[in-house]
Amino acid sequence: MKSKEIWNKVYKQYPPSKLPWYGLPLSTNLKDFLKKLDKKELILVIGCGVGDTAEQIYNEGFTNVLGTDISSEAISIAQKRFPHIKFKCIGTEELYKENYQNINVVDWLNLHQITLNLLPKYLSSLNKVSKSLFLAYFYDPKRPSSQKSIITGDLIYNYNPNDISSLLNNMAKTQDFVSYTGTNEGFGHLDHKFRTVEQVYLKS
Repeated sequence: MKSKEIWNKVYKQYPPSKLPWYGLPLSTNLKDFLKKLDKKELILVIGCGVGDTAEQIYNEGFTNVLGTDISSEAISIAQKRFPHIKFKCIGTEELYKENYQNINVVDWLNLHQITLNLLPKYLSSLNKVSKSLFLAYFYDPKRPSSQKSIITGDLIYNYNPNDISSLLNNMAKTQDFVSYTGTNEGFGHLDHKFRTVEQVYLKS
């Protein structure tokens, strides 16, 4: 099953409140990143799902927010929930085709869903469009390199931060944090927190 089909099925099956990432607050590190940006400039929230992170960034005072996601089902739901924000159905690996250049990008907890064969193209696209990038993803050196997702039934990945940085070779990593991210209580399946790497990259 292709990624678009997988995610359209997920968003048809689960209401937003039953998804594990629903309603998670912006991290302190992400808020600090946002404080340094011009709130009038375009900020791209990739893998936005049903729009919660985009809405929280909008509420921080950003007037030009665009949420993107590979799932047309997710984008349709997001647009209905937050009509004051722009959303577009497009995969991150295809962003470079949209002629975006030198923009601020937030990638919040998507990377573990990106397949190993797609990862270079995904990060290459971020290389091409970003002038600043906040990247947050699950990584725990004690966990296997991949395992089955209870949401999609597909694999999720445990990418080493050194490998990620090496693929973002047009950008300089300026900050690197470790935090722990819980899940939405309404999901009901997981009750522990995931080790999360949060990084800031700037165009070099």
